[in-house]
Amino acid sequence: SMEEELSVIAEEMSDFLESHVHNSHENILLLLDEATHQLRTVSFEDDSTKPGPRLFLESEEKIDGRACVSGSLTLTECHCEEFDLSVRFAKYNKGAQLHFATAPKSFYLLRQLQDALHMVEMASDLVAQLGSVRSSSPPTHAAAEGMGKTAARPLWLDLLPRIRHIGMVCDEIVTLLRKTEKEMSDWTSRALPSMPQNWLRMEPPLPPDLLLQMYLDKSCVVLRVCVLAMHAPNRCPNNRLLASPGDSSSRLRGRVIPHKGGWIEVLEALDLRSSVEPLSKALDFLAQAQQRVLDLRLNAQAFESSVSRDEALFVRGLGG
Repeated sequence: SMEEELSVIAEEMSDFLESHVHNSHENILLLLDEATHQLRTVSFEDDSTKPGPRLFLESEEKIDGRACVSGSLTLTECHCEEFDLSVRFAKYNKGAQLHFATAPKSFYLLRQLQDALHMVEMASDLVAQLGSVRSSSPPTHAAAEGMGKTAARPLWLDLLPRIRHIGMVCDEIVTLLRKTEKEMSDWTSRALPSMPQNWLRMEPPLPPDLLLQMYLDKSCVVLRVCVLAMHAPNRCPNNRLLASPGDSSSRLRGRVIPHKGGWIEVLEALDLRSSVEPLSKALDFLAQAQQRVLDLRLNAQAFESSVSRDEALFVRGLGG
């Protein structure tokens, strides 16, 4: 009968809240903790008092068998430090090699990494809510009056608000985790040289026509090096295409960017890329956590769907 079927669903809902949500909640928290640990240890070894290994970056383009641009750096708590750079372009500085190193106490904040950490922490706080919803006491069975008759509230109807709340929390968690992944891969707006200024104080100082930019591209740290030329408003180079956000370094060469009424022409552009294992591990943990949350959401939706018609009938019955 329908009552027996709803009684079975109520037992399944109760088991879902007391067992499945509990296990999933703990598992998701562990995965997010691991992701946070990996994001924080991009630059640290097991002993957090020691800086992590240096990242070495080298361009594929070479002159006389040596990389046009090479460098190394250390990442410390979302900051780029101890940066060392050698630059040599055939048509820049008469082909002579230039060397730069960071000035004392100079660092660059990798905001993508900082923002990703913040969003994972927010997701962890929401996951903690799943535990509190699961462990909260079930609603008391109440009597509802309607048109002179009393109808006892069935257990599944008392459990339904908690099921729905779990579904809504899962939606919020998934949104945050997707934003985190997007933050770590959406570098396009960060890698367009829109102004001739640099993100690090170097010694000797970087010339104004040499631009450095650092960003994350999923599990890679990327350094972009650009040689620029400034042009007055009425002196835009002829037949030059406008640079667009997300252009690769090869597409940037020869393109122009409007800036303060004038134009910036990109003469040279190179990307130096280094894969970072902790970033790769963090993305994997985030993907696993997101799948667990989606599974939880699908189960909650299934329970909602299975009793939605009966909920409407019960409410109408209370009205007579």
